[in-house]
Amino acid sequence: MNSYTVSHGGVSHHSPVYHTICMDLTMAAEYCRVAKSRGYTVGTTNGCFYLLHPGHLALFDECKLHCNFLIVMVNTDEYIVKRKGRRPVIPFHDRMRILASLKQVDLVVPMVEDDPREALRTLLPSIHFNSSEYGSDCIEAEVVKGIGAELVLVDRVKEYSTTVIIESLRSQA
Repeated sequence: MNSYTVSHGGVSHHSPVYHTICMDLTMAAEYCRVAKSRGYTVGTTNGCFYLLHPGHLALFDECKLHCNFLIVMVNTDEYIVKRKGRRPVIPFHDRMRILASLKQVDLVVPMVEDDPREALRTLLPSIHFNSSEYGSDCIEAEVVKGIGAELVLVDRVKEYSTTVIIESLRSQA
């Protein structure tokens, strides 16, 4: 994937870069290395984000309380079809662009694997954020511990769920 830039219209005081960038995992790993060498706390989170809602924004806000360089890894359309049984509402590249426009997000990375473990081994973040619904024994836990990072579990905003929102819209149609 080629990298491209989405400007926030100004300099971010929380990031060693001036705008959010979407890039592949190899390039993102280099950004992580540089950010950490400059004293930044690098955090990662991942998901489908196929219909961005206030629950996602709350997640990113919580992440930024614990890190000052946030990488969001995004599942592909193919993954969503396999897991959810239907195409995402918003296609992959558009989801990446939307996430890149958020002030809390410093890098957006496509996640081509079905889970984030290999990406975490490559990025080597200081902190990985996951939903508390998966608990401290989530699939990432062993890798996070193995790379010397911290696992932070974030409570979901219960009234917001992409699945519930989509089902509600379908029932109203």
